[in-house]
Amino acid sequence: GFITILINPLVNRGEKERIPAWLTVITVYIVLILLGSIVVWTVIPIVITYVTDTATAIIDWTNLAQSIYVRDGLSGFHFHPYIERAIEFTLWRDNIDHTLDIIKQNAGNIQSFLTTQISSITTGGISFVSTVGWVVAEWFLIAITTFFMVLERKKIGEFILEAVPDNITTYLWKHYYQIQDVCTAWIKASLILSVSIFATTYLWLLIVQFIFDFDTERTFTLAIISGIMEFIPYIGPIIALIPALIIWLGISWEAALSLTVLYLIIQQLENNVLVPYVMSKNLDLSPFFV
Repeated sequence: GFITILINPLVNRGEKERIPAWLTVITVYIVLILLGSIVVWTVIPIVITYVTDTATAIIDWTNLAQSIYVRDGLSGFHFHPYIERAIEFTLWRDNIDHTLDIIKQNAGNIQSFLTTQISSITTGGISFVSTVGWVVAEWFLIAITTFFMVLERKKIGEFILEAVPDNITTYLWKHYYQIQDVCTAWIKASLILSVSIFATTYLWLLIVQFIFDFDTERTFTLAIISGIMEFIPYIGPIIALIPALIIWLGISWEAALSLTVLYLIIQQLENNVLVPYVMSKNLDLSPFFV
């Protein structure tokens, strides 16, 4: 029902331009499928490639760190005296080697887990196929139901109005149009925010890559993911950060740290400046209330 309400304004506008309702709905579905495919088929290769590489790098680093520690102790890492004392105070000297073992073991566990999962997927694991099949079936059912609800929206409205007393028919129509206007304004504002986040992320990723003098060749894709994830409240930015962080961890820890700070700054500006401004303009609410 909610998806039907969101699609209705596009369908109504299309019908004014003599575009069939079914064609408008199918066009919306195609766009959504394309956007979802971009995210899924971009994130999966990143996780498979970069996470396993990062786990290997962590194992190699811990092996090197252990050999240095056995040979020269903490002084072999050439830390600042304050950092060296902080490590000793936090871990104690007897626990440092054990901590390195834990890091190496966990990295190995992550690597073997991913390898096992990838192997089961590529060999057509029954559980994986069945899970994906159920998800696809549920979304297909929602899509079909929404499709026919949009086409029959006038008859559905007439049926509901016939089922209620005449004295509240005007009340229902009034509030239906108000709900429709609010949902349309919300979609418009969300699209503006999505495009804004895409452009901001893309620009700043280019700047940071220029500063660190490297190119991931995935900047545009990562920016698109950030823009699409803008439609998902709360966890959307975290999902957008994960593939970017995985890639940049494979470059250097400085790059990964700068990326995390960059995404946090963009997210805070979006939450506290961009969203209140855009939503207040489109929904006619106070920015403070938003």
